[in-house]
Amino acid sequence: MRDRIIRFVHEYAPDVILVLSAIAIFVVTPKLASSLFSDSQFKSTLDITLKLLGTFLAVTASIASYRRFFRGRIFAPRLKMGLVSRPVRVMSDDTVLHGIDIEVNNVGSVTVWNPRITIDILHLDSEADCTVAGFSTEGIGQRLRRGGLEGIEPGELVVYHYRCRVPGSVEAFRILVDLTIQDRHAWHRSTTVSNAPSR
Repeated sequence: MRDRIIRFVHEYAPDVILVLSAIAIFVVTPKLASSLFSDSQFKSTLDITLKLLGTFLAVTASIASYRRFFRGRIFAPRLKMGLVSRPVRVMSDDTVLHGIDIEVNNVGSVTVWNPRITIDILHLDSEADCTVAGFSTEGIGQRLRRGGLEGIEPGELVVYHYRCRVPGSVEAFRILVDLTIQDRHAWHRSTTVSNAPSR
């Protein structure tokens, strides 16, 4: 329930504030105008005030529509994420090398800047990490230069490849992947993987 309230406030608070401000102005303006002006001036002043108020409400509705439709739907980042993992081979220290491919497909209409991926390899029955030495890449990834930006263009498919080693005594484990952008949009994938390489 708390998460729903937070999500509602995050998504709708600016629009609610705009609408409530417009209603408050609509209610307060005639009373304020009647107290400030005499009866002879009241009618013409109120007419002008209501016309200005109508214009303000139209602009407010346009801004709210822009926020809800264009910014909230067309310009929202949309990603499809795939997760594939497979055991590769048994290493000399009795650990199993696994390859993990994370596919990120930008199906939206805006570039997604600086995606951050976090991976957790956990035991089936606990939240404990079960890798031997963490994660590594295949050496094809390069660090961004200072001030550099990493982006996924609309229609682009990017594959992030990782590898890890899991002790041979572990029969199966869970992989949890989170992809975040701008610290507010998040996508999640998870899968359960057997630790036995195919013969």
